[in-house]
Amino acid sequence: MQGKLEQFESFVNKVKNNVNMNNLGLDNSKFFDVNAKIEDIKNGLESSSDKEKMDSMKRSIAMMSKGRDVSTLFPSVVKNVISKNVELKKLVYMYLVHYAEQEQDSALLAINTFQKDLSNQSQYIRASALKVLSSIRVKIIVQIIIMAIQKGIKDSSAYVRKTAAHAIPKVCSMDPDHKDELVECIKSLLADRATLVLGSAIAAWSEVCPDRIDLIHPHYRKLCHMLADVDEWGQISILNLLTRYSREQFADPNKKKVKEGGEKKVKEKKPKKPNSKWLDSSDDESESDDDEYGQPLDADLRLLLDRALPLLKSRNCGVVMAVSALYYYCAPSAEIPKVIKSLVRISKGTREVEYIVLTNIDSMASNKPHLFEPHLTEFFVRPSDSSFIRNIKLNIISSVASSDNISKILKELKTYVSVEDKQVVAGTIQAIGRCAITVPDVADRCLGGLTAMLTHRSETVVAESVVVIRKLLQAMMANETEETVSTVVEVLTTLSRLVDTVTSPQARASIVWVIGEYSDRVPRLAPDVLRKLAKSFASEDAEVKLQTLNLGAKLQLVNPEQTSKIFEYVLSLARYDASYDVRDRCRVLRHVMSTEVSGPLQSKSQKLVHSKKPVPQQVNPNEGRQRFMLGSLSHVMNHTVQGYDPIPDFPEDIPDPSVRDEQIAPAKQNEPDFWEESESDGSGSEGTESGTEEDDFYSDEEEEEEEESEEESQSEEESDDEPAPPPRRATKTSVAPVKKVIATPTKNSPKTEKKEEKKEGKKKEQSIDDLFSELEGEEELIAKGFKPAGETKEKDVMDDFFGDISVPATTGNNTSFGLFSTSQPRHTLLKSHLGGGLKIEYSYSRSPSMYGATVKTLELFFENAGTKELKNIKLVNAPATNEIIPFADIDGLSPSQTQESTMSLKFTSVTETVKFGISTNQGEFNITLTPSVGDLVRGYSLSRSDYDSAKKRLTGMHEATDSIQLEDTQASLDSLVQNVLTFAYLNTVEADVEGGNFKFSGRTVIEDKDLIVDVTVDPSDGSGDIFVHSEATVLNTLLLKGIKAALKQ
Repeated sequence: MQGKLEQFESFVNKVKNNVNMNNLGLDNSKFFDVNAKIEDIKNGLESSSDKEKMDSMKRSIAMMSKGRDVSTLFPSVVKNVISKNVELKKLVYMYLVHYAEQEQDSALLAINTFQKDLSNQSQYIRASALKVLSSIRVKIIVQIIIMAIQKGIKDSSAYVRKTAAHAIPKVCSMDPDHKDELVECIKSLLADRATLVLGSAIAAWSEVCPDRIDLIHPHYRKLCHMLADVDEWGQISILNLLTRYSREQFADPNKKKVKEGGEKKVKEKKPKKPNSKWLDSSDDESESDDDEYGQPLDADLRLLLDRALPLLKSRNCGVVMAVSALYYYCAPSAEIPKVIKSLVRISKGTREVEYIVLTNIDSMASNKPHLFEPHLTEFFVRPSDSSFIRNIKLNIISSVASSDNISKILKELKTYVSVEDKQVVAGTIQAIGRCAITVPDVADRCLGGLTAMLTHRSETVVAESVVVIRKLLQAMMANETEETVSTVVEVLTTLSRLVDTVTSPQARASIVWVIGEYSDRVPRLAPDVLRKLAKSFASEDAEVKLQTLNLGAKLQLVNPEQTSKIFEYVLSLARYDASYDVRDRCRVLRHVMSTEVSGPLQSKSQKLVHSKKPVPQQVNPNEGRQRFMLGSLSHVMNHTVQGYDPIPDFPEDIPDPSVRDEQIAPAKQNEPDFWEESESDGSGSEGTESGTEEDDFYSDEEEEEEEESEEESQSEEESDDEPAPPPRRATKTSVAPVKKVIATPTKNSPKTEKKEEKKEGKKKEQSIDDLFSELEGEEELIAKGFKPAGETKEKDVMDDFFGDISVPATTGNNTSFGLFSTSQPRHTLLKSHLGGGLKIEYSYSRSPSMYGATVKTLELFFENAGTKELKNIKLVNAPATNEIIPFADIDGLSPSQTQESTMSLKFTSVTETVKFGISTNQGEFNITLTPSVGDLVRGYSLSRSDYDSAKKRLTGMHEATDSIQLEDTQASLDSLVQNVLTFAYLNTVEADVEGGNFKFSGRTVIEDKDLIVDVTVDPSDGSGDIFVHSEATVLNTLLLKGIKAALKQ
């Protein structure tokens, strides 16, 4: 016990020593002093001391945060915008952003400073200056603001570009004449690949030019792929946009063509129980993607649905609601149940969120009640529920009622009837009536329970019971039987006794209507009810008077002997009634029921007065909401609000899908394609060759002689600068430091070799690695026509791709490395027992791809592990969303035979999985490929000054950091570079083993942006930190975790 106490005291002392109270901001509470005077703050702002200015600005911001008006300080604050103190300037801009629109004249005085700060080194200052400029709503400076926005959308910081996107709608609302210029800015922002910018760009598009759907076409797939990486509010904007886009651009997935040429709706499948694997769509896709005649779902719509589905796990209820709306309006009916579990989950939040979500669930349950049947108990009323929550839950319960769950529902509703709250009881009675109409088999049970409620002490409850009984009687008499008739007579007898006690106008009117409608069933009670009503006719409500007139007219037809005089008396009273409706009804009935005049109306009196009524249908009290889009404000308010845009219908004629096609972008000028011939090679040709064709690169080992002769003739027509074949796999090297020799082909030698090989009948193209493995030394390289990169003064094409790569220069223990190449482990792509005997393994090649820096090459290793020969091995079902260059088809593989090949593909998201198929004579096999995070970067050499500049620029949200503790410090430091480069394809800038400083550089494959990795370790105890810097925030986090795990191994 004593030892634990000492440990605790030691821990407390350590915390006290390490905690910096200023960093925690606990000393800033003094700035919230309520006794602070405006004059004192103003004097501090005009002081020459930066410390006093900082204190005054903090006080003014604190007062502003508490709701106090400090706009009188604006002239004093705006003077400090020229301060060179960055922290003070941040506080000044925080104040100016809040009050710039209110104090426009004063803000105009500092407009030159705002423009100057658009070029400030701090991204926060640049963004704040743009915010202030766009908040000055003066038309005369609109052109200045537009120029600032145009500059902001080209800024290197994604935060500044995001701010520029927010400023666009402000300018458009202030001066719509400049809409065309702003649309061009939006067009540029939509092409941005930073996830921080996309959500704001879509929001700007929705406000400024929602009709310009052509701007969305080329970015549709990018938006789908990057959906998971965008911030939550950006996800909502993008999902709402893509929902409307899908309704306009894709065919209705629930309307399938039949052989005769017509159309039919797909029959919805009713789930029997909730699916615990609701995020696994593999089983459902096969059913929903193809109809009975094999017509697939549009690949782009499938992409959107697959990318949106994981967002159901989001903590933001708005995101979950947006995904649910997308599936409800755009997905096949069989896939809508996937979103139900998440909807039910978010309905258990705060009561405001619960109301919004339940309102949407109510609308969905009205159209598709089977979706929520498995989750019925989630909508049972709790004692803590508010009245508006209870009413919606009762509506949902009655909507999902079916013959399978009606017993459970009635048992639950029975408990609600016994509560003290009269409003809850009244709502429960209405729900019971709706359940009885929905499930006619329990109508008798419901009618018996409602009849018992007629003796309730609350008149409100009795009134609701009578109204519901009236509807049930109509429904029951539609299918008349002896049992039904006896039940109706008993109920009518009970109702006739209530005429003397019930005072609610609606209840009395319902009783009178029911007795009049079925007066032939109670011939003795109906005249007596008319007599009682005639006595109190003058004091009745207008609604009751109208039904009394109807009752008299009906009895006049079936029992004129007993009721004619009473009816005449009622007509005479109604003739002089104060209500227009009552007097008009009296005149009509007097003329129709008159026996003195014979005409067409008199002959049709039976049909006019006592016609057969239609069976009442279940009506949801919130029925009107269904005409509005789920998740919209109009849906919640149940009326059209300003700015509401209804959900469009699916098109009759499907628009051209090719507008969404994307092609692989060509290599940049500063990073030419790996196999592109450069002018510095001394070829003398004016142009550059485009490289070998795909078919040449991915040719099989054995081909027909006709194809051989065609290739031979094509090769003779090519120029002397024919490029060498691309590399197949990375060169194996030893532990760093390593000298990497880069060889370039000399003029004409590869062509000569190729011609000699083709004359001898050799069809297999050799990779650079295969060629290097056959050589024994550098002398043989030169003899074969290759020369080391260091022997040429001209710029090598490999240097264009990798950057400046130098031989490692060692100075003590501080070494600067070039690219570190390492062999990659193999992963299983297809297991033999799942592929009909075909086993496929793969590894990521770290050699540059011939198709550009953003394309990855996979080395594939095929093996026939079965006993039968495999034929016609090829890639099928390639997704339209990923540019895939497939491996060459393999004619056949004998048992135990192996073969290697390559394929290239372009990833568009860090978390993306690529789905395709492999076809053989044994069938088709589905494959899912997940990218390796360490291979979504590529090595790129940077000088130390460029490295420091990039690290300084990529801070804040572009930085991910974590601590690490190495166990065997010295051994870990010695192998640190190898461990990092084994996991991630990076370039080593510096490796100081003694000092524990390691720096790596590279570029992201997807966005082709700078990536910086910094590892610092204390050699004495093995503690350290890992820093990853890039604009790809999701990649930073994943790469950080991967490097940390690699260093711990």
